[in-house]
Amino acid sequence: MNLWLVAGVAVSAALVPCSDMCLRGKPERRLVGMEMASMIVVTPGLKQLTNPARVPANLNGKSRRRQIPEV
Repeated sequence: MNLWLVAGVAVSAALVPCSDMCLRGKPERRLVGMEMASMIVVTPGLKQLTNPARVPANLNGKSRRRQIPEV
């Protein structure tokens, strides 16, 4: 099994209680379930965007801009 597959299964499993809260109970509990689900879905995306191992091209000494030759 791939690590990403395990992480996807874990996130999906964490959404089960949230969906249960969204479908049952008072409107306040439904709102809490919806907010928990959104936080569970967004957090891995933010973690992936702020990965410290990923260095943007403009921070490693190489510029993405095309160099204009001197005339």
